[in-house]
Amino acid sequence: MQQIIGAALRRQRRATVLAVTVGLATALLITWADAAGYGLGLLDFVPLLIFAGAVLYQLSWRPSAAGLRVDESVRAFFAPPASIGFNPFMVGYLVYQYVRSVWILSGLGVWLLAAGSVLIGLMVVMLWRRVPYVVLTPEGLVHCRHNGLWVIPWAAVDPSRPVGLPHSGRTVSVPVARPELITGSRPRWWVGVIAMRGLDVAPALLAGAIWYYLTNPQARPTIGTPAGYARLHAALGGGS
Repeated sequence: MQQIIGAALRRQRRATVLAVTVGLATALLITWADAAGYGLGLLDFVPLLIFAGAVLYQLSWRPSAAGLRVDESVRAFFAPPASIGFNPFMVGYLVYQYVRSVWILSGLGVWLLAAGSVLIGLMVVMLWRRVPYVVLTPEGLVHCRHNGLWVIPWAAVDPSRPVGLPHSGRTVSVPVARPELITGSRPRWWVGVIAMRGLDVAPALLAGAIWYYLTNPQARPTIGTPAGYARLHAALGGGS
């Protein structure tokens, strides 16, 4: 599990460094060409077209059909990170726009410049620190997003309320009833909402697994074993 998550984080870091480098280099190249009078202003549309293509790709997202992974060494089932995704494109485009804005709109206020720097810095830090994943253990869930990591014990979740799964499959909602039992990052606005876009697992399988172990505590000791995974699949109808 840690090897898969670590490899995904390294890929995301490389993509972030590449995005910042390309965004900065492109902005400086176009700015230099403008100052030198080479009339390469049309190049301004290239980053916009690339960004628009990334947005369209993001909008065309479809849920994964993959299953949960089994890690017997730590007795866990886990949903690994999906592909690198949209965020590095966003960072690269923000860097490009920031540099171009500083050049073209030289009268920008210091507070606006500071806000742009902070926004880009925060996004880079988030992408440097974490990738999305979800881990199920006999003790509870570990929910990691780019903006935080939370450990949710089973006792913090309400078994009388359903695990939410919209038809689009974009999120899985965990019915948290006792947030004081949850440890990890703050703020905790997103703690009970699992964004499926960043995960390589079928939303229905993840929602079903959470619901199964929430309502069948006697099955939790088998989490992280092949036999437990077979039992989970049988309980969920044999499919993911």
